[in-house]
Amino acid sequence: MRSQFITTVAFVGRIDGETRCAFWAEEPTEHGFDPSRLVSVDLALTPSAAARGETSWDAVQVDDSTVSLSGALTGTTLGPRWPEMQLSGVVLLEATMWRRLAAAAHLTCPPAGATGHDYEYQTVVYWPHRSDPRAGQRYTGYHAEILEARGTLAKVAVYSSGGAARGAKPSVTWIDLASPEQCDVGRGSLTQIGVGDAPKKGALFLATGTVTTAAAAPRGPKIPPWASESVSPKIPPWEGESASPKIPPWEGESASPKIPPGLGEVSPSGLAAGYEK
Repeated sequence: MRSQFITTVAFVGRIDGETRCAFWAEEPTEHGFDPSRLVSVDLALTPSAAARGETSWDAVQVDDSTVSLSGALTGTTLGPRWPEMQLSGVVLLEATMWRRLAAAAHLTCPPAGATGHDYEYQTVVYWPHRSDPRAGQRYTGYHAEILEARGTLAKVAVYSSGGAARGAKPSVTWIDLASPEQCDVGRGSLTQIGVGDAPKKGALFLATGTVTTAAAAPRGPKIPPWASESVSPKIPPWEGESASPKIPPWEGESASPKIPPGLGEVSPSGLAAGYEK
């Protein structure tokens, strides 16, 4: 079992409680602050809350707000609660809920102002305490291309969200496509690429953290190594572009008044132990 989440930009239109609010997925001045387009959520109904037993997994509505290795706020950035609640940001809405509300709330994926593939704006959390090697893992979707393969090890070019569509330079590393500690692989996997006859371009869901029964700082993918560790000769460090937010404004652009400020996780290159000149 798992919970899948889809990214949307969010502008708070109503506060209903300490952790409950309603938001618009579009700049509200464009539709006259139409209340029928509001999406009501409880920002406390997250995977980490479910893992701690504070709510059921079936009741989860949004992915957690987390801090990336660069110190940037990522995941759902509106919350978590009043009075620190932000007026604009990003919400990773549970996928079933997103699909049910998409037409009325004008939800799109990629979100308004973004480019790329839908899977570049999605995360998935596998429920803990299940007989699945991915249990408790969080994965984030990227567009990737296999450049070389040696057994299940693959040299992959990984793009930040919308990066391939914008012609950005990818990050490059070796990962084990058979390891659930590195990427979403197994029955019902969201990863599309693979060795052998599998596609060589498409979705790659990289491990970006775990959900435990206690609040914890997120960890990055098992590959590449952390900045304080030596680089394995078989697993080169990330190569490529500098960190960029997953959600507008895009790298090199100024913030648009119609897009929430740059709130998002670092690109894969931001996890590097070093860069190839």
